[in-house]
Amino acid sequence: MAAIPNATYIGFTGTPVDKTVYGKGTFKTFGIDDKSGYLHKYSIADSIEDGTTLPLFYGMAPNELLVPKEILEKEFLELAEAYGVNDIEELNKILERAVNTRNFLKGKERVNKVAEYAAKHYIENVEPMGYKAFLVGIDRPACAMYK
Repeated sequence: MAAIPNATYIGFTGTPVDKTVYGKGTFKTFGIDDKSGYLHKYSIADSIEDGTTLPLFYGMAPNELLVPKEILEKEFLELAEAYGVNDIEELNKILERAVNTRNFLKGKERVNKVAEYAAKHYIENVEPMGYKAFLVGIDRPACAMYK
């Protein structure tokens, strides 16, 4: 970028990850022609419609594997109120600090139950159709626990 400062940069990303000195991240670097910061938008819905991406199918785990609603609501509302925030980016930062929820999600007994449920569901319902699946964890250590 320093060598060719007037070049047009084209980037393909689904997440703005560039946190350079420009202060606006990927949108500043790659999307300066659009007031919203985009050169072009191509959503997951667009990719499903044109056949590039298969639709996502998911189901709810049994209730004993879910985070109790009371814990989620209590922590979220307490953190949002404590910080006086209603902006979505700020709320996401607050959620990162939700220690009780994170600890619950990474509890060894819960992780074992979720992994067992997910493996059984995959073997019985997904694999026979020739499809793939993935499991999302709260953070990298949680992903390692599931592995």
